[in-house]
Amino acid sequence: MSRKTPDNINLKAIRFSLFLKVLITCWAFYISVTSPEIRIALMYLVLAIVFAGLFVFQLKYYRKKKAELEKNDP
Repeated sequence: MSRKTPDNINLKAIRFSLFLKVLITCWAFYISVTSPEIRIALMYLVLAIVFAGLFVFQLKYYRKKKAELEKNDP
């Protein structure tokens, strides 16, 4: 059974944030593909790329923190 420590709660918040970034990225990419106007499609495509980049950086941070927490947990 997992303990409710601030680090554990922080990891759950990061995991939720990662999930939201995936949803926003998928939604923006879908809108960019289905949009009839080029200007709007490019704007949403840039938004999808930005959130995909944020997802990658936050995933690296999440994995590092999770490894540190598992290493320090007896």
